[in-house]
Amino acid sequence: MLAKQLSDLEEQLNMLKLLLQDNDLEGCAKAYSQLDKDVRRVFHGKRDFSESDLEACQQFYDNFTQITSTIVEQKKSLAKDIGAHLSTQKKLNVYKSMK
Repeated sequence: MLAKQLSDLEEQLNMLKLLLQDNDLEGCAKAYSQLDKDVRRVFHGKRDFSESDLEACQQFYDNFTQITSTIVEQKKSLAKDIGAHLSTQKKLNVYKSMK
């Protein structure tokens, strides 16, 4: 049963990957929030896992951390781009006010 649930969660991870490739950070944030809720629901109260369940969980965890790292990097990159744009905009405004 856990394998089916993890398969569903993997589909959500794949959707996150697609959203990241499209640079849709808003959609990504919504999908990530839903994934977080679903992961908590799946693992709430579970204690005993079979060896195959542990392997599937490890694979899911690896994929999850990879996507999380990618999201963090894209957010940092976007923040840097916005900061550079705002800095340029401020310089242009100062230049225009000096004319």
